[in-house]
Amino acid sequence: MLPQESTIRLATDQADAMLAILAKRESSHPIDTDDWQRLFDSEGYRRLAAREASMKVPISEADFQEFAMS
Repeated sequence: MLPQESTIRLATDQADAMLAILAKRESSHPIDTDDWQRLFDSEGYRRLAAREASMKVPISEADFQEFAMS
């Protein structure tokens, strides 16, 4: 049986950072190093990178940038 009270915490920092980058691209504003660093410093990205590495499929920041902008 599940506990009567549960807490769910959503980490949206990776999504927020990526959406900000995509908004800049859409509005033809330059995407700078700080934008990418915000993404790579996010809890979501760090968890993604750790998960990929644990499956023996490490992802580099450059690979992720290329994927995200495709």
